[in-house]
Amino acid sequence: MAQKVMRQLHEYGINVPDRMSLAGFDDIPLAGAMIPALTSVRQPLGDMVEAAFRWVTNSDRTPPGLPRKLAPELIVRESCAAPAGI
Repeated sequence: MAQKVMRQLHEYGINVPDRMSLAGFDDIPLAGAMIPALTSVRQPLGDMVEAAFRWVTNSDRTPPGLPRKLAPELIVRESCAAPAGI
């Protein structure tokens, strides 16, 4: 979706990141290949798979009802910049 937004911004003459910063979610492989490269949130897929496996196999030692928190990672690339004048 962020790729389509970036294209639409380009068509309207809005330069990313000079006039508007843009970030995506999931950090798809294309994100780093876009021009400008897209800042994105990367989900910890390996940790998510491991947690799901432990839950399915009942080997998860977390007491029932407690949340399982997995930290995402912000991958900062060229599509985000500080506002002009700061």
